[in-house]
Amino acid sequence: MVRILGCGMLWAALLGCQAAWAVEVDDDPGPRSGPAAARVVSDDADLVLLVSGEQAGKVGACGCEGRPLGGLARQQAYVDAVEATGTPLLVLNAGGWLDPGASGVELTDRARVVNDGFLRGLRRVRVDVLNAGWPEWAALEGRGRPGLVASGLHHHDVPVLDVVVQDVGGVRVAVTGMTRAGMPYLMPAGTHSVPGVAGVKAALDGVERDLSVVLVYDDSEGARAVSMLPGVDVVVEAARYHGRYAPLSDGALHVRTWEQGQRLSELRLWVGEEGLTKAHVRQVDLDAELGVAWLAPGPPVLPIYEPPGVGKLGDP
Repeated sequence: MVRILGCGMLWAALLGCQAAWAVEVDDDPGPRSGPAAARVVSDDADLVLLVSGEQAGKVGACGCEGRPLGGLARQQAYVDAVEATGTPLLVLNAGGWLDPGASGVELTDRARVVNDGFLRGLRRVRVDVLNAGWPEWAALEGRGRPGLVASGLHHHDVPVLDVVVQDVGGVRVAVTGMTRAGMPYLMPAGTHSVPGVAGVKAALDGVERDLSVVLVYDDSEGARAVSMLPGVDVVVEAARYHGRYAPLSDGALHVRTWEQGQRLSELRLWVGEEGLTKAHVRQVDLDAELGVAWLAPGPPVLPIYEPPGVGKLGDP
């Protein structure tokens, strides 16, 4: 078990970070085999975050030799198992969930087909908030679904919010997203970009919350900087990581997802009056032993939607 403090000295000097309350972090990957019900934890955590990312339009497992991992149906099997414990839960995606594959300045036919399939798949699983990374801005083509966030990119025709706030077991959780800018020729014409850290600051400014979570896609330097911002509690970064990295600990709790959505990052969190006080960080292999589950089909993917919880829309 590692006890961590709130600010690294260099980043504190650069960002004006104030000293934070100590957070107790238990970094334990947990069991790596057996059905979903055998891998869940029963404790007194206030809430659980389950986070994946970088599926790139792939609904099923990664296709890797030996032990293929990933897939929305396996992810939903674990979500169901956690829900059955009664611990309040929020399911997140850190970005890169659509395929931005292009030929010239247009998406390929293959990318459009797999993206349509993934958007249909999202109607059959629980994902509460998704970071709209630059691949999503290239591939959504004006379509949307509830829970899309991005603090640094805005467009009047793309239904993406700055921040979504949800009550999770009595804890008011604010979730925002951040991404590096994508290839300009794939972005919708008229997209307005705000630098990453500035966008996160603006998204969270004035938002009442007990816990703040920033989902970061393909911007490791930005993720590091955001983790040092006062008022940010958790940073989840997706940037093509293939190994298990210990949580960074000198600012906000900073964890990394696995490429291709092969594994879920499970963050079991305790929140007190001063904010985040304790975290148990686990890893869930989305393998065949976990089982599969689908929800009933949801409503069609629409260009306009009512976001869950409370949304804050940025100025385009």
